[in-house]
Amino acid sequence: MYIFIIFFFNIIVPLILGTIIYILFRTESTYIFTFLKLIRIDNLVKNNIRQNFYILNNKTLYFIIFNMPNLLWTYALTSLLNIIWIKKSLSYYLILSILFVFIIIFPELLQKINFFPGQFDLMDLIASIIGFILSVILFNILNYFRRLNYD
Repeated sequence: MYIFIIFFFNIIVPLILGTIIYILFRTESTYIFTFLKLIRIDNLVKNNIRQNFYILNNKTLYFIIFNMPNLLWTYALTSLLNIIWIKKSLSYYLILSILFVFIIIFPELLQKINFFPGQFDLMDLIASIIGFILSVILFNILNYFRRLNYD
C-alpha cells in the first residue's frame, strides 16, 4: 500500500495536474489536443471547460501555464525513477542525473538550435531542474524515515 500511495501522489497526480494545465491554458496545436480529438472529446473541452478558465489566462500566471507542466512532469519522471531504483547508491544518482540530462535537458537545448520541435525556454529548463531536485530531496527524506522505521 505504501508504494501505491508514493506512486499515486508523486507520479500520477503531477502528470494529471500538468495535463490539466495544458488542456485549460495552452494552444490547441499541442499533442494533447490531438489525443482529445482522437477520443472525440475535443469539442467538449474547447466549448465547455476551456471557456470557463479563459479569464485566468493572463501574464500573471505565465509560469503556471507555460512552465509548471514541465516541473510537474519532470518531478513525476524523476519520482518514477526513484521508485524503480529504490535501493540508492552513488552510482544510482549518477545514472539518474545522466538520464535526466538526456530525457529532459537535452531536448530543450536541441530546441535552441532548431534541431528538435518546439521553442527553447530558459524557464522550462529551470522548472525541470526544480522538479528534479524536489523529487530527489523528497525521496531522500522518505527513504531516511523508512530506514528509521526498519532499524
